[in-house]
Amino acid sequence: MRTLAWIAVGVVSAPLIALTALRVAAKARETQTKEEAAPKQGRLVRAGDVAIFVQEAGRPGDPPVLFMHGTGAWSGTWEPTLARLAQAHFHAFAMDAPPFGFSSRPEDGRYDNDAQATRILALMDALHLERAVLVSHSFGARATVAAALRAPERVRRLVLVDAALGLDASPQAHAAPPPPQEPSLAVRALGVPWLRNVLVSATAANPLLTRKLVEGFVFDPASVTPAIVALYQAPMHVRGSTEHVGAWAHAFLTGDEAALRRNVDALPTSGLRVSLLWGERDTVTPLAQAEYLHRIIPGSELATIAGVGHIPHLEARDIFHEQLLDVLERDRAQTP
Repeated sequence: MRTLAWIAVGVVSAPLIALTALRVAAKARETQTKEEAAPKQGRLVRAGDVAIFVQEAGRPGDPPVLFMHGTGAWSGTWEPTLARLAQAHFHAFAMDAPPFGFSSRPEDGRYDNDAQATRILALMDALHLERAVLVSHSFGARATVAAALRAPERVRRLVLVDAALGLDASPQAHAAPPPPQEPSLAVRALGVPWLRNVLVSATAANPLLTRKLVEGFVFDPASVTPAIVALYQAPMHVRGSTEHVGAWAHAFLTGDEAALRRNVDALPTSGLRVSLLWGERDTVTPLAQAEYLHRIIPGSELATIAGVGHIPHLEARDIFHEQLLDVLERDRAQTP
């Protein structure tokens, strides 16, 4: 009986010890300031309540294009795209949306879509971008759409890349409001700061899982090279990353779905010129969602990439660049 009791104690305590060790490892790793850790090719730009880390390529005076990344990514995922656009005579910028990458974190801890939209527009002000093409990927599309709807006169074109706009696998059901639900176990867990820090340390902030996490978003796991893994891991040394990503995750899971729904509903009458670029094998935001957006937004364009999942600019970079440049070149020809 005593042996069984010790076995039971071991079964219960082993996961707790492992989680605690991962939390300790995260705190030991996150020792650099954003200034110390940030790549030298970028710069911090004050944008409202935060300093946004921005990377830039191309010449002032060429048509400006501003890129927003998706969940867990940062401006570094757009570096080859910035270089390609500069070659084609566009002035390209990529931003780190707090709390990801090397931007500062807001003191009030706000990561909702409205707060992030305010930061996008404030960054455009700081960069003196009166009007620009906005390109956003995945979850980043939520704040970008909110910014575009708030100031449509500042958006030459909105390019949505595998956008995560809260549509389910059957977008036709979008018109029906979701029934009220009790907070899920995940929401309750992420509402406890110490617990969410432990959970984030074991998952999103755990470099041992980076490859597996990124592979879950692509169709071909072989496309996740060591260089791409290192790219996603680069911000993991920034002080306080785990705590702020945990706060973001809680904001994400408790976000205003009704407001997100209103934004999607507003797109058809916004007057925005919208292009959709999508991986055909995307299982995170399936192609049916792109087709739904294409149907409801007048004049929208939809281009797909065969054999590609949720991150086409990493999984099929050359084809993605061709499709994006096709959109941008036609936009340049159409816009005075």
